[in-house]
Amino acid sequence: MCAAYTILAFLWLLMMACQWRDILRIQFWICGVVILGLLEKVVFYSEYHHMNKTGFSSPAALIFAELVSCLKRTVARMLVIIVSMGFGITKPRLGPQLHRVIGVGFLFFVLSSIEACLRVQGSVQQDLVASIPLAVLDAVICYWISFC
Repeated sequence: MCAAYTILAFLWLLMMACQWRDILRIQFWICGVVILGLLEKVVFYSEYHHMNKTGFSSPAALIFAELVSCLKRTVARMLVIIVSMGFGITKPRLGPQLHRVIGVGFLFFVLSSIEACLRVQGSVQQDLVASIPLAVLDAVICYWISFC
């Protein structure tokens, strides 16, 4: 998967370099998501390599990898919301809706970080309790994208 993200990042940067005059701002954010995905897979790979060599897992590396994963998912969801609102295509600015998007993104990052940390270190019951607010927020985001 790390190789796939590396190839994807290289191809995306190559296409951006070829079309540098026509690039929208949103495409730089898409590039950021691809680079965050690459970083996420590199950190997971290094943690799994460390576990394979020593036989012990490193909780700090796992939590860091999960937090990078949460950041990637948050930015990707915010991009989907922004694009569904027409930013970069039909609207030059989001205006007051930008604050709502940032607020939902911050809330999603906090909830997904709590869920990820509890999944790594907590019990199954704690993970299930933390998953419910995240699932509700995910459903609200899907509704916002589809109907608002």
